[in-house]
Amino acid sequence: MRCYPLEETVAPKKERVVAAYLHRIVIIGVTLLSAGCTTHEVTVAESQVPPAVLRAFQGEYPGAVVKGYAKETKGFTVLYEIETDGRVAPHTVIYTPKGKLADTEVQIPPARLPAAVQEAVKTASPTGTIKQAEFGQNRGNTVYEVEVSEGGRIIEYKFDASGRLLKTEVK
Repeated sequence: MRCYPLEETVAPKKERVVAAYLHRIVIIGVTLLSAGCTTHEVTVAESQVPPAVLRAFQGEYPGAVVKGYAKETKGFTVLYEIETDGRVAPHTVIYTPKGKLADTEVQIPPARLPAAVQEAVKTASPTGTIKQAEFGQNRGNTVYEVEVSEGGRIIEYKFDASGRLLKTEVK
């Protein structure tokens, strides 16, 4: 019977332990990354909206009629949406929990979409029907959000003013 040095008999066990440890790290990392990619929106009561958000909205749009509130979680980012009647304020105003303006959205007729965006929608969803179109400002950039019904699904596209596709989300 041949005797092996201690290092040779222990090394394979160490490698298995390290491999198992790395496997766990990869699983945890993938789980965290996938959690960071989800978007979840729920309707909330005014009492559930941070006071800083309410103060910022009332200061910016005094007299605006609020139709509802929502809390949107995108990955690890939480935003608060205030939906209005669109007369004094944009249809949707979005804030960070600290009351910093993150985005505004105004519903527009699909015919008012820039020609480049209309063409991009046709390319992205050739058999789809536009259900809703919005014009918005996101961090100072103009964004067009278009909801399209196609094949029994609702698809939301985001385009810049030149028609470049920024994001696609199946709802």
